[in-house]
Amino acid sequence: MVKNIENNYKRDTFIGSAREDDVYGVIYKLTDTNKDGFLQKKMVYIGRTIQHLHKRFRQHLTDPSNKFLKQAINRYNKKLKITSTSNNHKKTTSGGEFVIEVIKYCKNYDDLVRSERLNIAKYKSCVLDYYTIINGKNIPIYGYNANRGEHIFSFYPYKSNTDQIDDEIFIDLICQGFFGTEIIEELGIGEKMLYLKLKALKYRGLMQAREELGVMDIFKNRLKLHPSRNRQANGVLDLQISEKAKMVKNAIESKMETTDIAQKYGFVNRKDVHKFIKDTWNITYRQAERLFRIYPKIDKNIFLKLVSDGLTIRDIDKEILKYLIYSGLSSKEVSIYLEKANPNDKHQMSDWVEFVFGEEFFSQRTEYQKKWLILMDVFFWKPRIEELIEKCFDSMQIEKEIYNITWQKSPKAKNIHSKIKRIWNDEYNSIISIQKKYKYFFDYLRRIYMVYPRYNAQLLDKLREKKETPLKIDREMTKFIIFKGNKSKLPYSSKELVNIFSFSSKISSVNTQSSKYVRLFFHDIFGMNMFDINRQFYWKPRIIKFFKSGFANCGDFFNHPLFKRCYKREDNLHKHFTKIFKKEFEEIIKIYPNSRQKKKKFFELLVQKYS
Repeated sequence: MVKNIENNYKRDTFIGSAREDDVYGVIYKLTDTNKDGFLQKKMVYIGRTIQHLHKRFRQHLTDPSNKFLKQAINRYNKKLKITSTSNNHKKTTSGGEFVIEVIKYCKNYDDLVRSERLNIAKYKSCVLDYYTIINGKNIPIYGYNANRGEHIFSFYPYKSNTDQIDDEIFIDLICQGFFGTEIIEELGIGEKMLYLKLKALKYRGLMQAREELGVMDIFKNRLKLHPSRNRQANGVLDLQISEKAKMVKNAIESKMETTDIAQKYGFVNRKDVHKFIKDTWNITYRQAERLFRIYPKIDKNIFLKLVSDGLTIRDIDKEILKYLIYSGLSSKEVSIYLEKANPNDKHQMSDWVEFVFGEEFFSQRTEYQKKWLILMDVFFWKPRIEELIEKCFDSMQIEKEIYNITWQKSPKAKNIHSKIKRIWNDEYNSIISIQKKYKYFFDYLRRIYMVYPRYNAQLLDKLREKKETPLKIDREMTKFIIFKGNKSKLPYSSKELVNIFSFSSKISSVNTQSSKYVRLFFHDIFGMNMFDINRQFYWKPRIIKFFKSGFANCGDFFNHPLFKRCYKREDNLHKHFTKIFKKEFEEIIKIYPNSRQKKKKFFELLVQKYS
């Protein structure tokens, strides 16, 4: 029976499938198709899951995650059934009332959280931001999300749920290799309820449950996509530790000195206490102080989330330090929070910061003030500047916003240009070495945060992970945008291209200056004008594909709906071909300079070359 369960879950989840071994979870879009005509338009709900899409869809239909989605499903006053199909990435109800589809695959937890927030913003599905009030009630305009998604620096506040949890569903999640936090998230329960449920099922903890259910191999495979658990997690959560260990933990929480702990609980001396802590949790006494007393005071929800995710002590140190820096604290304030012996001792803090983030994060012999400046740039300024760019702020608006942030602490806030130069130093140097002006670099940032993610965020992420040059990123992303075409699946007009790459919100706002700017942009990255770019990246790949499918002359192309929509006469289409395949046409002219068979021979050459 255990083997059957294991095989089912390998087949029925993203984890373990041959096609998606590197997929941690997915972002999906649930669409209310307005089949009953009750609404003015279709509505969407954006979610994330690491379960099979069919299961997640069923959960939404039987137990909607918020009141807006529940009201939408209850409109039909019937049990909605899911149509059985072999497509595991798109599902629909039998009457077509709701459709769920995968819109992005994610490789890790952070990517999953970040992508959910970005897509909620993209589809405008958050009721908090887009709603109208009718008869005193908040009515969604575009979608059913009750919040904007989980923030990368804060974690979702779960509430304890006293309702009974279905045994079969609970065991199903364990058999899929889910971590404790993921089970909490999928079931919408509190941490205490998770372990009370394990106890009710006669399990001491999740590890024992996995072993007895025979799914340890599935769990171990998932560790490749997620940080591994270790002994400290059990210590923090009071699981699988002795009564003596619990008493020592309580003593550390109450700020008792090691000598007092030794006297009270029968240790030989303070060294014996240190040894006991090392043997029990595999951490030092100072690390135990941070885990058991300091970090829970800073933010208990975040801390427990990090621990239950199985992060090592060093990783927890890193995440908590990131959180404190993101909160805008100075180095001295962070020292006080972390209960350093002397908050004014910069060397002590400097050594610890370098240990936590590693030497590779800082250049050698970096002074402490510069180290803290680097951390502030990466974890305080960068997320805020990125967010402002995504909101379409220009350079001057960002400068005012940053000045407002820093005014409370430092009236000598420097120009935003210097911060941006430091944060994106490599990209800045690469662009400035060619184009010499800061404006071109800032426009590049606007493209990678405003323009490119709308069209293919996955391709953009891959290019940035490979640390490609800004020029290569611009080329590849522009090629993709041109190839994709507009909403009518036709090539972009020059006005549409100007509208996209000049950051204009409306085509009517395009002016001579923005048109000139975009023409220069295309010329800089491709050495071509907008018409040639359309020919090379939109038309040429499609024409070659038609040649491979059996098209042999101009008439075949002219009779196809795509070309008929764009060309009224066959002669115009032929001229279009001579411009796209200019080299081939020049070859034919050399061989047949005055022949009437030029057109026929030209297409014979193209068929021979591309079919």
